Amino acid sequence: MIYSVIPYPVVNYYTRVNSLEKGKDTEIEKSRVFIGDGGIHTSVMLGNLGYMNMTVGFVPDDVGRFIEEALTENGCSTGLVKVNGSGSDCVSIMLDGVKPTRLIGKGISATKKDIEHLYGKLDFLTKGDTLILTGKIPSGFPKDYYTDILKTFGDREIDIVIDTEDDSFKELLTYNPFLVRTDKEGIEKHFETTLKDASSAAWYAGKLVEEGAQNVIVYLGAEGTVLVSKDGKAFHSPAPKGNVVNTIGARESLAAGFIAGYLDSEGDLYYAFNMGLAASNATAFTEGIATAEEVRALM
Repeated sequence: MIYSVIPYPVVNYYTRVNSLEKGKDTEIEKSRVFIGDGGIHTSVMLGNLGYMNMTVGFVPDDVGRFIEEALTENGCSTGLVKVNGSGSDCVSIMLDGVKPTRLIGKGISATKKDIEHLYGKLDFLTKGDTLILTGKIPSGFPKDYYTDILKTFGDREIDIVIDTEDDSFKELLTYNPFLVRTDKEGIEKHFETTLKDASSAAWYAGKLVEEGAQNVIVYLGAEGTVLVSKDGKAFHSPAPKGNVVNTIGARESLAAGFIAGYLDSEGDLYYAFNMGLAASNATAFTEGIATAEEVRALM
């Protein structure tokens, strides 16, 4: 079983406009409402690729039912804990040729009792399961939230996947995660350096392997993506060519595709890397999380 742990899922209000001027009304070209945040995208992509998984996290009372129903419709099981509060919202404004503008809610807080309730959902973890830690820990959570999860469950012979933001993975490397998925900013912050190119990214990914990771994927934007493994294998793929429609969920789809590809191929890293890239690119080329057919078309 695959468990995807997220701090809290988000309700995304997606809008696309042709122009945007301060103080002026603007007609919306396209709009839709969907659930999001890193772990949600990971769960949905895994489900699309045929892998049963459970999304574990916290939801505010005001949108909890909507989020649970949306996850179920996408083929995901849920282990969500309802908490008091609101603010689990994100408004994305898309304008051609411009990086998306995102208005993000303050998020929710979790009490010690809430966290104990969530641990009850994770207590079913057994040998051979996969535990994915995603997203960014909100200010209303303990700073050692993910570290404490691994202290509690990390000795169960499970595969740990770290797909968090920034360099928050640094406290988790001692648990020898199966995969660390990070980006240029995460590497630069962790090593207090500036990456020059894909070769330097691969070198520092190797350093993360020395610190405990089994496999490291670094997303570099225009420089492409690199993978370095504990057995010394290294792969680099240039940035994709195509019509990028929406980058939301693309990075999370990379980790999900890698996991699915690794399981499909019974451990072939090259195949897993290619499926991760295909999942990420296919999602970037559509307005939602790509389907299995869209992913496999790019393999």
